Amino acid sequence: MPDLNAASLETAMSMVAGTARSMGVTVEE
Repeated sequence: MPDLNAASLETAMSMVAGTARSMGVTVEE
């Protein structure tokens, strides 16, 4: 996923989840 600068889907998901948490969104895994 070159647009997210992530090598794998798991990395991209954790990046998005971390961004959502920093914005105050509750993330369920």
